[in-house]
Amino acid sequence: MNLEHGKDRLIVFGTGEVSATPDQSVIQLGVETEGSLVETVQVENGEKMNQIISALQQLGVPANDIRTIEYQLIPMYDYQDGQQVFRSYRLTHIVQITLDQIDLTGEVVDAAVLNGANRVQSIQFTLQDEKAAYDEALLLAVADVTRKATVLTAEIGVHLDKVPIAIKELSAPVQPFTPRIHSFEASSQTPVQLGQLQVQANVEAVYEYRRSSE
Repeated sequence: MNLEHGKDRLIVFGTGEVSATPDQSVIQLGVETEGSLVETVQVENGEKMNQIISALQQLGVPANDIRTIEYQLIPMYDYQDGQQVFRSYRLTHIVQITLDQIDLTGEVVDAAVLNGANRVQSIQFTLQDEKAAYDEALLLAVADVTRKATVLTAEIGVHLDKVPIAIKELSAPVQPFTPRIHSFEASSQTPVQLGQLQVQANVEAVYEYRRSSE
């Protein structure tokens, strides 16, 4: 809060926050293969990735919800007696899987690992429609601004104009929830902890006020 006596204006910041249950998961996983021949590495990687995609589609994951986000082939070197010596080629292929059937998250990870995935980069839970939760947080932020302005001006004995002359949003994106993955053993479903998302909105409001003597 900032009281500008010279301008007879009061600048107040408000925050609103709501908890929301995620209804979508975003998984990033893939295959990393290594070998001395480019063709061999590509074939092995492609076969494993095709097995993974086929397994996910059998679980009901639409093909459009699986997309490649990284495909990288790099030579690997060792150093011997200060000299760079070629060791192998490494191919990394990572896909992103977007699940609206959030209950399938652990099963999808298990199926991918069983079919050759050896890289699981992240699992995030988010909202398909962030707007409704954000709008609720925004209303709370406006209420917070109003409360702060009323309390402050009552304490210092000035008359507050109830309607702000300016109000604006301050950015506060939804933070996706990233759970811990405890195991990738094929004998049981990967345990994934489903938490709550915190959706926050911030606003700044400018009020005019009159001194008691005016």
